[in-house]
Amino acid sequence: MCNNIDELINGNDKTAEYYQNAKSLWSEIDISDINFKKSIHRKQPNFERLCGGRSLGQEIMVCYGIMQYMQSNPQDIVSAKTVSDALINSNCSNEVKQKARDIANQYSL
Repeated sequence: MCNNIDELINGNDKTAEYYQNAKSLWSEIDISDINFKKSIHRKQPNFERLCGGRSLGQEIMVCYGIMQYMQSNPQDIVSAKTVSDALINSNCSNEVKQKARDIANQYSL
């Protein structure tokens, strides 16, 4: 999450917009779909394009994807774990997988 924090510290006014873009992109992905991992992989370039570039976009993709469940209902650990596991086991970039591992470890998913 260091890229996110850097953006906020440096006053990037677009950071909130990037998260709204991530919200929209995640709303297009159904976590109950058997092709969930493929859907995530196909959307990675969109996250990178609409959420601040490659590195920041990947981080926002992972953070929003997992945290959307932790924030709306802290008890919904199952959905957060489903997303983190899918990210880790998808064909997404190694950076995305590592960010997902880091967040999963941080929140004991």
